Amino acid sequence: MGALRGIVLVFVCVLIFISFLLLGTFATLNSSLDYETVKPQIKPLIESSINLTQIYDYEDILNNSCLNESEFFYNDSNYTFVIPCEVIANGTEAIFDYQVDLLIKENYYKNYNCSFWKCFKEETPLFLVSQYAKDYWNSKFYRFLFISIILLILIFLLVQKKTNFPLLTGILLIVSFIPIANLDSIGKFILKLIFSSMKNAINGMGSIDLNAFVMIFFSQANSVFLTGLTIGLVLIAIGILLKLFKVGFKIGKLFRKKEEISKKSQSTTQEEPEQLKEKKVEPKINEKKQVSKSKKKK
Repeated sequence: MGALRGIVLVFVCVLIFISFLLLGTFATLNSSLDYETVKPQIKPLIESSINLTQIYDYEDILNNSCLNESEFFYNDSNYTFVIPCEVIANGTEAIFDYQVDLLIKENYYKNYNCSFWKCFKEETPLFLVSQYAKDYWNSKFYRFLFISIILLILIFLLVQKKTNFPLLTGILLIVSFIPIANLDSIGKFILKLIFSSMKNAINGMGSIDLNAFVMIFFSQANSVFLTGLTIGLVLIAIGILLKLFKVGFKIGKLFRKKEEISKKSQSTTQEEPEQLKEKKVEPKINEKKQVSKSKKKK
């Protein structure tokens, strides 16, 4: 029974190692795709894909249109930009920055009607750095968080010494999060393989640098790794403290037993002289009784 329990425990530990690894991966993708995280990283990539000379060519038209209108409608490939005249009045650089910010925002919050994996074929790779993608990875994170909790309950039930549970959990968490620290290089290789097999993805990239684009997904990898490492170390510290408390409790119990034994020995040593006195007194009383009886007979 003990051997079977040990085998099941090892199997569950392997499963939770995989679950923790996927949990860390999805946490990295989820946190890396926050809008405020994505925007500064993707902005230089979008800027490199936009032809600034076109804006210079439209400069006179933009200024003239603002004489009668408050906004200017500008078409660029698949996008239609509505540029306020207040922005146009600030010059070409302001127009360019406004156009880039608008493009990032539109792509990030765009509604995608395809399933996540189907969008690889139907959409440009920019959908990967969108709210839609973030929600997808977020759902996967919570799914594996639930699986991890179930597996942790199983480990708690299977471990014979319960003080080993936080130690084992902490070690497994740290070991499974070590690959997260190098997730950028691992993920970069995997995503390059995926993109290379998708013509639509490569065409949709335009002049965007693929290496820089891939790095966006793992920008928070180091932060997630440090979070996992901290939680793991805290669990290990709790496990060590529980073991120390257990040892201290056992030592205290031993001292209490020794005190009880010493008290009992002291009480027995005090009782022995009194018993001896009683024994000495009894013969004298008996002698007196015998003497009194002999006198009566006479």
